[in-house]
Amino acid sequence: MKFPVKSLGEDGNSILLEAVDLGALGASGDLPYQIERYFVLCPGAFLVPLTALITTRRRPRGTANAASLMRAAYDGHHARRAPVRVRPHGPNDYLVEDGNSTVLNAIASAWPDILCVSSSSSGEPC
Repeated sequence: MKFPVKSLGEDGNSILLEAVDLGALGASGDLPYQIERYFVLCPGAFLVPLTALITTRRRPRGTANAASLMRAAYDGHHARRAPVRVRPHGPNDYLVEDGNSTVLNAIASAWPDILCVSSSSSGEPC
């Protein structure tokens, strides 16, 4: 099944909206939406609608690996990850700097939003 995914254009500035077969990339479509079971809840983290995220890469191996790790974290068999790292891109969007595969799995699982931290925030990452 194909899902709408925003991607950064080759020029490094334009935004493309593409229909992507996330299942073919190895994404899971059945990850329950319970943010606290996947992510470390750290100071400065905030929820971002998936429709506001711009992915910067798609790797089938990384997407499938993220699906497995997210399921294991949800089930309590693996450590939760840090929030997705983003930076503002335009007035309403965020560019994904770390966590592209996690975002793709969230899109495939129809989450409304995902936990993020700003790459421009000062201090230690969680």
